Amino acid sequence: MIALIFILCACFGAISWMMLALLLPALFLLDASFAWVQYLAIMNLQRARDNGTLPAVAVFIATPLLYFGLLCDFLLNVIWGTVMFLDLPREALLTSRLERYKFGTKKAIPTAGWRLQLTNWLAHVLLDPFDPRGQHVRP
Repeated sequence: MIALIFILCACFGAISWMMLALLLPALFLLDASFAWVQYLAIMNLQRARDNGTLPAVAVFIATPLLYFGLLCDFLLNVIWGTVMFLDLPREALLTSRLERYKFGTKKAIPTAGWRLQLTNWLAHVLLDPFDPRGQHVRP
C-alpha cells in the first residue's frame, strides 16, 4: 500500500524514479510486514471466535480491521505477488494464488519449481503456524 503511494508520487514527479528504485526493497518489507501483522491479528480474532470467547463489541471493532486486512492482502497480491512470482494474479487474494501454485485448479495442474518452493516456504514459515486450523494454504 505504501509502495502504491510512492509509485503515484513518481508518476506525478514528486519523487524521481531513481529514488523509487532505491526505496523499493524497503517498501516491500514495510508492506509485507504490515500485511503480515494484519494476518496475525485476523487469525487471533478467528481463534477467539472459534473458541467462543470473542465478545460482540470486539466483533464490531474488528470488522473494519478485517476489511482493511482484505485490502492489504489484495494489494500485496497484485503488487508484490506479481513481482515475487513473476506472474500476473488470477485471484484477488494472495492465499488463493498460493493455493493455485501448491494444489492447482480444475483448469491447471500444480506448479513445480521455484514458485512452488517459495509458496511452501511462505506457507510453512509465515502462514501455517498462526492459522487456528493449522494449515492456511490448503486445497
